[in-house]
Amino acid sequence: MKSGYAPKGDTSVTYVVGGTRQKLSMISTVTNQGKTSWMIIDGNFNHVRLIEFFEAEEIVNRIFLAFAPCH
Repeated sequence: MKSGYAPKGDTSVTYVVGGTRQKLSMISTVTNQGKTSWMIIDGNFNHVRLIEFFEAEEIVNRIFLAFAPCH
């Protein structure tokens, strides 16, 4: 449970918006020429989404793949 701030003598109140957690994922690339591209994914990130991203960006050359989960 999170605690909030309240003046001395008052009870702190924390308001929660909604009731479900929203999940967004992001994938991005940077080429050796400095070109960047990215895609926001609504929902889970899986191999199907990875292939969609590679096809959309027409990635056909060798790549260095690194995964860095962020929370």
